[in-house]
Amino acid sequence: MKKVYLRLSYYFVILFLNLLGAWFVGKYFLLYKKTYLLTITGYLGVFFILISFLYSLRKRGIIKFGKVPSWLLYHEITCYVGTLLIFLHAGGRFFSIYPNIALILMGIVLFSGFCGRYFYGELKKALNKKENLLLKIFKKWYDIHIKLSYVVLFLSLVHIGLAIYFGGII
Repeated sequence: MKKVYLRLSYYFVILFLNLLGAWFVGKYFLLYKKTYLLTITGYLGVFFILISFLYSLRKRGIIKFGKVPSWLLYHEITCYVGTLLIFLHAGGRFFSIYPNIALILMGIVLFSGFCGRYFYGELKKALNKKENLLLKIFKKWYDIHIKLSYVVLFLSLVHIGLAIYFGGII
């Protein structure tokens, strides 16, 4: 069990440092009036996160090509890059509560995805041993991860809608 906490804490520290670094680079862009770069990173981040949902289509059989584990890796990478770009887009701006809540929840969902990756690996081992407890934990994690993702999606749409309404598209 100690190994589990060590691995998850390692993931958390690496993730936190990457997101913090992206946030400070965004702050640098903001400081030197490079806000157009922040806008572009926002669009790119949303694009990467949206294309990451192709994994869900493959998992449900709508997309037929490729193996599901390969699509899972694709989902992880695109979500990670998209979240880094969104943190870069935020750049230390704290004008409104909605985007900041969405940003924090996005970091939580990303960390939850890393936890899910670990649970998924352990679940494959546990299914060989017929352990039902890990399966129940994985199902609960999955429910929480999906619900948090929907909340982030809703708050992001509110942010995008308000940004377009008040500031235009660019």
